[in-house]
Amino acid sequence: MKVKAVLLATVFLAGCAATMPSVEGPYNQAKASYEAGRYADAVKGFQDYIAQYPDSPMTEVAMYYLADSYRQAGKTDEAKKAYEALIKKYQAGSWVDWAKRDLKEMK
Repeated sequence: MKVKAVLLATVFLAGCAATMPSVEGPYNQAKASYEAGRYADAVKGFQDYIAQYPDSPMTEVAMYYLADSYRQAGKTDEAKKAYEALIKKYQAGSWVDWAKRDLKEMK
């Protein structure tokens, strides 16, 4: 009986996972735009990702790349605001350290 219950639970969870949207796809699309130097597309993609998945573990990373996309596109004011938003929200960590470094270089 236990084996049957475990098997049913496994099948159910696998079905749920298959129907849940992946947070990786939208992030990967935005990152691909960033890596290709299509910073306007990257900005849009990262903005959409952050709005759609504000609590994802990847949101901090997306916020960094959003700011850097602005910086790479020459949009200094937007980049500064985006770096500051990342620093304010997360306060510590390697992405925050990088944001602080980039922000300092921009001043």
